[in-house]
Amino acid sequence: MTFRAPSPTVIGLMIELEPIRKLFIEFNGLYRPLHLADESLLSSSGQPIPPIRTGRATVLTWEFPILAKYKLTTARTKPFFEVGPAFRPSGNLNGANPSKYGATAGGGVEAKWGKVQLSPALRYTRWAIDQTATPTNRNQIEAIIGFSY
Repeated sequence: MTFRAPSPTVIGLMIELEPIRKLFIEFNGLYRPLHLADESLLSSSGQPIPPIRTGRATVLTWEFPILAKYKLTTARTKPFFEVGPAFRPSGNLNGANPSKYGATAGGGVEAKWGKVQLSPALRYTRWAIDQTATPTNRNQIEAIIGFSY
């Protein structure tokens, strides 16, 4: 079995607290299913042929990054930088065992659009080594957009 790319759509919630001016603590709860594909390689006369998928399964995961977030202030926008640990409990394992923790870093910008505040960001997460024969990709880069009122 091999992992395919994770689901392109991630849904979750975010809570942000400001204990010190311009320094925030952000808690995320992100639902991200991981998809497994069982691929078999068949060859006739030594000629390589494309893999044939013989089965699929999904591993259900939640990601919980806890980030220290620093915001700069400009006239119209607030660029920010964030860093912290990430935790990943999982269920419906289907023979896989994704790592339970990693480290996350990212950056983005907050801007108001009417009554809605948009927060697009680019994040990188490096996951620990999986303890299974079906490893996940340890490097995760994602573009996310937060909406708040």
